Amino acid sequence: WPEEPTKTNAFYKPNVNAI
Repeated sequence: WPEEPTKTNAFYKPNVNAI
């Protein structure tokens, strides 16, 4: 899944890259 949108949208999907 897109990693950039995940950073902004926390409810989108668990951002593994951000963590």
